[in-house]
Amino acid sequence: RQNMVGGIMLFASSAAQLFVGLKCIGFQFPDEAVQGLLMGLGVVWINIMVWSTSEVVKAHNKSEGLGKAKIPELHPHTLTLHRNVHAHWCGKCFTRIDCGKAYRCKLCDFDVCMRCFTRKDLRTSEGLLRGDKGIRREDPLSTIDYFRRALGLARGEWALFLLALVSLSCNSALQLVSPNLQGSILDAVFEADEPAYYDHVMRFLYVSALTGVFSGAQTLSFNIMGRRLANTIRNRLFRGMISQDVAFFDGYSAGQLTSRLSTDAREMVSPIQISMGQLLSNTIRLVGGVALCFYTSWRLSMLAFTTVGPILAFTQAYASWSQGLNRQIYAALAHANGLATEALCNVRAIKAMSTEDVEVASFEKAARAALTVGVRDAWGGAGMNTINSYMDLAANVLVLWYGGWLAIQHDGRMTAGKLITYQLYWTMMDSSYKQLIDILSQFTRAAGAAQRVFSLMDSLPDIDTNVGREVPPGNDLRGSIRLEGVCFTYQMRPEKEVLSGLNLDIPAGSTCALVGRSGSGKSTLVHLLLRFYDPSRGTISLDGVPLAAWNLRQVHRRMAVVAQDTQLFAKSILDNLTYGLEPGSWTPLDVEQACRDACAHDFITQFPDGYHTKVGERGVRISGGQKQRIAIARCFLRKARILFLDEATSALDSESEAMVQAALDRLMAQRGATVVLVAHRLSTVMGADKIAVMHQGALAEQGTHEDLIDRRGKYFRLVERQIARQSAVIEEGQQDTREDDVIDQIFDQVRA
Repeated sequence: RQNMVGGIMLFASSAAQLFVGLKCIGFQFPDEAVQGLLMGLGVVWINIMVWSTSEVVKAHNKSEGLGKAKIPELHPHTLTLHRNVHAHWCGKCFTRIDCGKAYRCKLCDFDVCMRCFTRKDLRTSEGLLRGDKGIRREDPLSTIDYFRRALGLARGEWALFLLALVSLSCNSALQLVSPNLQGSILDAVFEADEPAYYDHVMRFLYVSALTGVFSGAQTLSFNIMGRRLANTIRNRLFRGMISQDVAFFDGYSAGQLTSRLSTDAREMVSPIQISMGQLLSNTIRLVGGVALCFYTSWRLSMLAFTTVGPILAFTQAYASWSQGLNRQIYAALAHANGLATEALCNVRAIKAMSTEDVEVASFEKAARAALTVGVRDAWGGAGMNTINSYMDLAANVLVLWYGGWLAIQHDGRMTAGKLITYQLYWTMMDSSYKQLIDILSQFTRAAGAAQRVFSLMDSLPDIDTNVGREVPPGNDLRGSIRLEGVCFTYQMRPEKEVLSGLNLDIPAGSTCALVGRSGSGKSTLVHLLLRFYDPSRGTISLDGVPLAAWNLRQVHRRMAVVAQDTQLFAKSILDNLTYGLEPGSWTPLDVEQACRDACAHDFITQFPDGYHTKVGERGVRISGGQKQRIAIARCFLRKARILFLDEATSALDSESEAMVQAALDRLMAQRGATVVLVAHRLSTVMGADKIAVMHQGALAEQGTHEDLIDRRGKYFRLVERQIARQSAVIEEGQQDTREDDVIDQIFDQVRA
């Protein structure tokens, strides 16, 4: 119904304009200047009436009853219900939407499935901006706000921007002069006025030369400014992204964030780099073209402008329809790229099961979906071009018919040169308006991408690593840790409290072993001690000062971590070993000694490139045990005051484990480091100064190995059963590492 009303109004306004134009041809006005202006204002008011009526109809459809909704916690823009969505992805749960209902945003490429839209608790939704204290609201960014923020970032490039504006203004003015000179040249040719002909030709030559100079300066200025602005935005975006709290990354995938860093940043900057000059230039050409068209022949303009309304209406309708199709194309291609990425990352599994044909078929199916939608868009584009071509042809016929008739009269109202001049101004105005529609659509889409970029740039982390009490020079941390009533709940799992009322005291220089079945909160506790998160309730103190009060960057320099899933960068072994160390704080001899202590030197030197061997992405080119030993060597090299060992020797063979464990004991004894280790093997736990037995997020019991044996509690039953099964027998230098030696499995069996 909305389209029907719009079509009726378009037809009525076009008919009224055509009627007025035909009447203007036949009437003789005593005062053409005044009465011609009044006739033109009448046409303007007709178009204003049509536009306002169309806006009223659109505003009426913004009510909730017509499938529109705005939920700031879900998405900052208004969402529209679509009944048949195909080849799209939900922006919350990242599942594919095919042939079903979904809510979509017209300003940015965001879709949400009905399941996510109707869910009551949005706290666990992925893709939301969140800090350590909870979800943050993202305010929508209008096109005007986008302009203001983008120009604010370009403030440092004011000299280039000023040069670009001056060049653009001069270039546009010269383009407006050029058609008049071309018409004068033709008039001189028809009148055989040779002096005037050469004079106009020389002027046209000068104008063309200056146009080339200013056009080149304009393009160069906008391109350099755009590239510098893109570099600034990417740098600030990555800084803002990497500075976010760990809770933020819990709700995002790496692919989403890299998409913001690449696609969103590119879409945000592209209109400024490419379209900003075109926007200003086309605006000047449009205003100048319309004014000069009416100045050259207002009667001819009244007749020719009757086709402008239909052309613009059809162009806008196609642009809106094509935009939806292009979103489907991008979604289908993104799905195909996702399948390809997944296949390449799991190529060994594919080769092992010979499922190449299955993966190729899946990729071809996704690519075929993009092709099908692309063919529909091609048909629509061809139809739109055909309609616009006929409309332009009708306008040209009207111009040439009436303009030629006026020129034939030889009454001074029109000459052949003026007719050509009018035709050039008309073409300039028509092309400028069409380009402005496309450019404004690009800026609208860019505002959606800019909102996602600026939201990260403006979001400050709740846990700032650069603020807080500094470690006094020459007075290093002692390393005493105290937990009082610590409770914690993950934002993505608000229904389950992971830690509940935890009280634990770890003296400086001591070793505390955390044991318990999987899911009891051991790793979470280590994350809290590293201050990846702040406790929901309770306090954690370091050397008697709340951990939140310390400068976290300086504290982390005095900590070292070895986790089960050792994370290495796609750099050399040496770069991974010295990662995070201050330049000049280590020597090659220090690195070698640390690797010898961690039993890593021998296997490193066996590589052709030695310490300069590239380990590949996430260390895929070396074994798990080798990665673990590199992480342990990095721990030696840091000479930390606090060590966190999450089953640090789990990936080593028995002989290497014994040597590394002895080296760790020497390090702890020499440096007096505080050690918190998450252990699953009884042989590792027994030598700790304190053993903390965790059960369902609470501290079940704590003490030394002998104390816990005497209490005959959970720990005693664990050891008793393990001894009975003889699962930790060391015989002739070889340790039995059967699964019965793992406390996780035994805790699953021993439950109170």
